[in-house]
Parts: sequence; C-alpha cells; structure tokens
Amino acid sequence: MSTCKLCNINKAIENSHIIPEFMYKPVYDSKHRYMPFTSKDCKTVKIEQKGIREDLLCPECETKFSKLETEASKFIRDFHKAQPIATHNDLRMYKIAGIDNFKIFTLSVLWRLGISTHTSFIHYNLGPYEEKLRLILLNDIKLKRSEYPIFFTLLLRENKEICDDILVSFGKIGRIKTYSVQSFIASGLIFDIVMTTGQIPTDWNKLLDPCTDCFAIKIQDLGKLQRKEKLIDFSSRHNARAVEFYDL
Repeated sequence: MSTCKLCNINKAIENSHIIPEFMYKPVYDSKHRYMPFTSKDCKTVKIEQKGIREDLLCPECETKFSKLETEASKFIRDFHKAQPIATHNDLRMYKIAGIDNFKIFTLSVLWRLGISTHTSFIHYNLGPYEEKLRLILLNDIKLKRSEYPIFFTLLLRENKEICDDILVSFGKIGRIKTYSVQSFIASGLIFDIVMTTGQIPTDWNKLLDPCTDCFAIKIQDLGKLQRKEKLIDFSSRHNARAVEFYDL
C-alpha cells in the first residue's frame, strides 16, 4: 500500500508508464528493444524492452489515464493519415475530432514527467504547476485553448516521412515570449506546452483555436531542427535512421 500520486489516497499502487507505451512502439527494434540515452547524472545505461515505469497510480487512476491514452493513440493515427484543410508557408491546419481531449492527454504525460523520480526525467520541474495539473487531471476539468496552450511541430525527413521513431524528453527549454515552456518529442511531434493559465498574445488565438476540432501545426525539417544537440535522451539503438540522426 502507498499513496496514489493522482488521488492522494492510500491504495495498492501499480507500476505506471511515464510516457505511454504506444509512443514507444515506433522506437523499438525488431526484438522489442530500445536504448535510452540519459542525462549526465545517470551512470549506467542498458538496453530496455519496456518503456520507463514507476510506482505512481492506483488501479482507478491508472484506468482513467488508460482511457486518455486509448483516445490519444487513435487521434495520432488519424492525424498521421489526415490531409490538411489549409496550408500557409510552414503551417498546416487540420480538422480532427478530439483535439481538446488530446490536450488533456498531453498534460497527463507532462505531469507524469514532472513527478517522476527516474533519472531520465530529472530535468522536468513543474513547480506550482505540478499540483495545478494534478487537480485538473483528477477532477476532469475542461480547459480553454488559452490555458496551458500547446504548440505542435511535425517533424519530417527529407523524403517527407514522419519521424515517429524518435522519443525525447527535454524538460524546460526556455521561454516563448515571457512564458515558460516544457517540451518532449513523441509520435513525430514536438509538444511545446506553455505554462500559463492567464492572458496570451492575441496572435496565438489563430493557431490555438481557429475553429471547432481545428488546430495548426508547424512543419519542421528534421535536419534543420535547432534542438538537435539536445536529443540525448532516447533512441532506437538498432534503427539506422535514428543512429544516423544522433551521429552514433
């Protein structure tokens, strides 16, 4: 028995994924293995066959997150197959049902990264937002697009293939305007989560809430990614494309 990190009730605790398993699938090699490249504080690195887990949630809260993950997995599949409804320079506009639930899912991943004690995620520090996010997730609080806005960037190779075989945790990357930003890469997307519940610049609204079920995504050439030097956390050891990308 221990205390569930989400509901704060003393219960039997399950070994919970920090990043959901479906986001690891493209990273695994043919033997269902991957090699984590961790921070300098971690002394040992070994081949893993499952995504990183930790004793975090009771069965009820695990079920709550599992439902979010099922919906998110479908959303990602639909997005990868979808055609944009509009394009402008490096921006694409998509209309896919479920974007608001996908946002809650994204915040659930960020919250787990923030509370994890695993050495791969020590660079996440959510401060007062850790408790705020816990209450949002526990109580199923609906958010406006302007609350904890999320900017998505789609990573593409030169052949326009989606880079879904790269999984990276960044932690706090700095700021957009005056706002603190926490980030990770998974399923071919860079997730940049802006840590604010207040007013946002008016020019962001066109990107965050253009219409029902719509969202904008920036397109990024993998070879020109400015954060390339920070991609040290996860890679598929036997995936030739990932090895080439990390210059291993």
